[in-house]
Amino acid sequence: MTTLSNRTARRKTIVSENEVALGAKKVWLMLLYCRFREEPLIMIEKIDHISIVTKDLDGMVSLFSRLFGFGVVDTFRVPEQGFRSTLIGKGDAFVELIEPLGPETPMAKFLGTKESVLHHFSLRVDSVDEESEALKSMGTRMVNDAPSKAKEGLRTNFLHPISTGGVLIELIERK
Repeated sequence: MTTLSNRTARRKTIVSENEVALGAKKVWLMLLYCRFREEPLIMIEKIDHISIVTKDLDGMVSLFSRLFGFGVVDTFRVPEQGFRSTLIGKGDAFVELIEPLGPETPMAKFLGTKESVLHHFSLRVDSVDEESEALKSMGTRMVNDAPSKAKEGLRTNFLHPISTGGVLIELIERK
């Protein structure tokens, strides 16, 4: 008679040998694999920041500075995506505040009629390429096929909300 631990070890081995399976079989095997995995699927260093889209970036910077003592860490514009951004923080806590550059930009449409709204949270990883590939191999849909360079020393990729219960999650690699 096979013991439970032997069956578990055998299931892990079968899944490891068949990770390249296609279609529904791959999904079933990967779900089984996740159930018996002892380590997490991806290696997260920490929560890097949360991002809030707002109609009044300067007002939010002032508010968060007054309420929490946050200071400005970095500012930048991303005209091709239609927004400007300010990273504020204190110690190891960071918030990215994003303001649309116009009413027809994707961020303005996301914001709608609200003053401010949570956009995403960001997980810091050592290698955004490796972690993106690991997630894609599990059937996770990514917003972009490959990670992109957000700015010098910063590479990112987003997990599509359809794969994460409706939440936009960013993987971020800082070098």
